[in-house]
Amino acid sequence: MSVFWISIVMFVSDVLLSSTLLLFANLIACLGLGFALWKASWRMIFEVPLRQHLLFATVILLVMFWSMDFEVLNAISLHFSMMASATLVLGLRFSVICASIAMLGYLLIQSQPWQLWGVNLLINVWMPALFISFLVWLMRRLKPTNLFFYTLGIGFFGSALTIPCVLIGASIAVYLSGYSLFESLKEFEVAWIFLAMFPEAFLNGVVVSSITVFYPEWMKTFDEEYFLSR
Repeated sequence: MSVFWISIVMFVSDVLLSSTLLLFANLIACLGLGFALWKASWRMIFEVPLRQHLLFATVILLVMFWSMDFEVLNAISLHFSMMASATLVLGLRFSVICASIAMLGYLLIQSQPWQLWGVNLLINVWMPALFISFLVWLMRRLKPTNLFFYTLGIGFFGSALTIPCVLIGASIAVYLSGYSLFESLKEFEVAWIFLAMFPEAFLNGVVVSSITVFYPEWMKTFDEEYFLSR
């Protein structure tokens, strides 16, 4: 049971996925990456060296966190996601771009087939990044005045909820291949996911809170003037 306290997000192998799904997932992932590259504010990156350092550091750190994985069952391994922190620091587009590069590095280090890039990018990157971006959008609509809505609400609880998002995405991918994730892996317990949510939430909460307090200019999604000038 202690394994799930150091390893969080699912990495799905090709054992449970059809070749057609892998091809389609790679196509969708490439289109999504192309859209992110097209819409990204590159001028801001080139004009501010700090943002360049953040992009590079994000790629390296994501590869490091994802490499600290553990295969709990055949075809399933778990690891920290950290996409909540990446999305809050860099925004949706640049977090996806950095994670796309990091996923290639992860597959290379783990000696995994490159065909897994797309499906794991959609499940482990796009789904949590879109969910966190939705929470940021919702916070801006509700306009809370307390800083804890950002650091605790999104940084802690929001990152915890990315774990079920990833599980749902993995289940859909396996189902589209003609299998059931829980029937194929009978030893897998859903309760383990809930136990895994706290470490992911704690780590992201600490990172987001620390950066927001000490280096608020690093946070792309944080409005320093709105929260700290009241």
